[in-house]
Amino acid sequence: MKVKIVLIPDEHLSENAKLCSSLIAESVPSYFKLDSEHLPHVTVASPEIEEKDFDQTVKLLEKIAAEISKIEILVNEIRVDETTFIGLYFKDDEEIVEIRDKIINSISEYNRGELVIKDSHLTLTRVQSAGSVATAVRLAQQFPIGRYFLDSIGICEDAENGTCKKILAKFNLR
Repeated sequence: MKVKIVLIPDEHLSENAKLCSSLIAESVPSYFKLDSEHLPHVTVASPEIEEKDFDQTVKLLEKIAAEISKIEILVNEIRVDETTFIGLYFKDDEEIVEIRDKIINSISEYNRGELVIKDSHLTLTRVQSAGSVATAVRLAQQFPIGRYFLDSIGICEDAENGTCKKILAKFNLR
């Protein structure tokens, strides 16, 4: 089963991201907007885990979450990638790299696929046309840049366009 291991933003960051995503989606054709069906998240890894190993993977994430404090991040850039995804980017500081490595190392024996690691970001939306990118980025620049927190670890179903629709397990950070 293809899943995503994610860091989940606090309510403040989630609500700001949803507002900004909605603003973009209302102005330009988009594949999705962040809402109660498409949840704000920061992907740590997208492993392929056999169903027989799912419970053990969840237990490992629960243990890791109990050892980690909430993560303060500085959202410092709005960027579009080559496939028209618009995202909030933040510096991959030492703490995030350590957490990502810890998670990846702990689940490696259960992963049956390739793990692709990208810059840490929170995707706001994916616009349907490259011609809409400039408008979407201009609208995204209304997002209040600043410090926020990631306050839990989750595992969710991997959905279309890299979205997180259903959280299968969630653990609050200390």
